[in-house]
Amino acid sequence: MSNCTQCHVLGKSVSQVKCLTCHKEIKELINFKRGYHSNNEVIEKKCWDCHGEHFGRNFQIVRFDEEKFDHNLAGFDLKGSHKDLDCKECHNKYMIANEELQLKNYKFIGLTEDCAGCHEDVHQNTLGIKCSTCHNEEKFVPAVKFNHNKSAFHLKGKHSKVKCISCHPKTERNGKAFQKFKGIKFNSCKSCHNDIHKGKFGNKCESCHSTKSFKSVKAKKGFNHAITGFKLVGKHKYVKCESCHKINLTTPINH
Repeated sequence: MSNCTQCHVLGKSVSQVKCLTCHKEIKELINFKRGYHSNNEVIEKKCWDCHGEHFGRNFQIVRFDEEKFDHNLAGFDLKGSHKDLDCKECHNKYMIANEELQLKNYKFIGLTEDCAGCHEDVHQNTLGIKCSTCHNEEKFVPAVKFNHNKSAFHLKGKHSKVKCISCHPKTERNGKAFQKFKGIKFNSCKSCHNDIHKGKFGNKCESCHSTKSFKSVKAKKGFNHAITGFKLVGKHKYVKCESCHKINLTTPINH
């Protein structure tokens, strides 16, 4: 009799309150309005509308057609590649962070909606946890939603055609393959480019060069020609640059 009253109220029907007193994990989900049981189409139902009892200890109390189940009711819409996955790929006890739920061998509750709940963070916590900023659910590579011009370094001219790997090297970190996307220095052109002038013309490369082409040099009025090693004196001061630099301004001239 004492065992019966764990679920039944004497002289009355089964108590839903008693169900949720025992099944705390379901009550918690309902309280936080998460998961299948908090959905408007489900929350009005009685527990026994879906879950049978008194069928023996080996009875499978969670029974439904996985193929026809509307996953939207669980609060996670299956899109892109997620639609083609077998339920067991995500719903297994090893995906559940809560150890208590793991011990109960649950597999349909206890999962999070965070990408890191199922996927390894290959960026190793360097780019935050909002994967959807750069990625969609079709495939991980390429990161189709990433816009480099929303970063601190805008891609202009020839930079827009450079392969990512040229600036973002692949290396190893914590024993795993890692590609560095954050912390790349770009405060100076020399952060990426070798200074073929070896400091002779200073650090402001942009005073002569642009991102359109390294070999396309600005014919800047007032350029101090003396720093090239050939001081313009006399009539030389009035000669057009192209008169001596017949190919382009970067081609060395023997003098």
